Amino acid sequence: MTDKTNLSIQLDRNLKREADLLLNSLGMDLTTAITIFMKQTVMQRSQ
Repeated sequence: MTDKTNLSIQLDRNLKREADLLLNSLGMDLTTAITIFMKQTVMQRSQ
């Protein structure tokens, strides 16, 4: 089991709605997209 935590952020309502629509069309949710972004950020930083 993975040790998880919650992240609370504030976004522009329209940005979130548009991102949700786009990500859903790609078969992805916002949590997955943010996780991918954060993992890539950490990987880039470690190079």
